[in-house]
Amino acid sequence: MSILISKILLIIYLLGIVIFAFAPGIWTPAWVVNHDKFSHMVVFFLLGFMMVFSFPRMKMFMLLSLLVFFAVLIEFLQFSFFNRGFSVVDILYDFIGIGLFLGLYFSFIFYLEKQFIILEKIDD
Repeated sequence: MSILISKILLIIYLLGIVIFAFAPGIWTPAWVVNHDKFSHMVVFFLLGFMMVFSFPRMKMFMLLSLLVFFAVLIEFLQFSFFNRGFSVVDILYDFIGIGLFLGLYFSFIFYLEKQFIILEKIDD
């Protein structure tokens, strides 16, 4: 997938997150409301990968900083919206999603590096 398509999909995804984060509770689909904490984890897990694909040269520290900032920012902004509120538990589940992203991402990187070393030994 090209980086341009990844960035377009990232923008659409971010718009969806913002709409669900600030829409009144009655507008949010029942499957999101009933699985709120799970949704927080999945959203930030996928957001991590979408950012990696959209900005492949971005340093991991910067990517993580943006994910953490976005998670906390959403909760602080929800505090000022009607029928919304600040939730430390939501931030915790956002961080769990970010942690799952990191675990899978670095496991994949480790796997690829291990395969490269094995292939390099075969060529010798």
